[in-house]
Amino acid sequence: MQDFARQSIDNNRHMITRLAECRICSTVFAIRFFHLPDLEEICVRLEQNQQFSVRYDPHRHPTITVRSKNPKAILIFFRDGHGLAQAISETRVKLAVKRFSRAVGIPEPTIRLVNIVVHGSMGQTLNLDNISVKIPGCVFEPEQFPGAMIKISCGNEIAGFALVFSSGKFSITGLKRYEDIPLCVRQLHELVLNSTPQMTGGLQS
Repeated sequence: MQDFARQSIDNNRHMITRLAECRICSTVFAIRFFHLPDLEEICVRLEQNQQFSVRYDPHRHPTITVRSKNPKAILIFFRDGHGLAQAISETRVKLAVKRFSRAVGIPEPTIRLVNIVVHGSMGQTLNLDNISVKIPGCVFEPEQFPGAMIKISCGNEIAGFALVFSSGKFSITGLKRYEDIPLCVRQLHELVLNSTPQMTGGLQS
């Protein structure tokens, strides 16, 4: 996993302190190939390529799944060229897409970041019942799922959704900009801090 403090978001680095070991664990990009051969042909072209493994069963699903071994990444796309690419980092996604395009003999696709997933920890256990009562819009139904869901906003827009667990661990998903990561992590910490009186030590500024 990649420490998001190493991302190029220098203007916000002062916000990332002892809150957590927060890391980007996944990035997802929408991809669009404009000159894609038949999916069956892609399977043939990659059959002897040790860099990729391919799964395609048109009777069960209309997409083809291509797994890149180095860097580790997954590409899933339809016959019309639309799809998704996922890896730990943007660098890995771009490299995997580039190598796939060369291996198949087609132009590289357009890519657009659609989701960033961040994992971290508050550093202590939490009372999710108290948190769910005090944070507006928080959803916690322990009979169905052990985590509480909290909306995270940047300005007037919802930037992502956080899942917080009683262990103190959390995940934030739905982020679409790297610069939103420290802001959203800070907001989550402050929401939980304000609803949990026994918590001490907020983020330093």
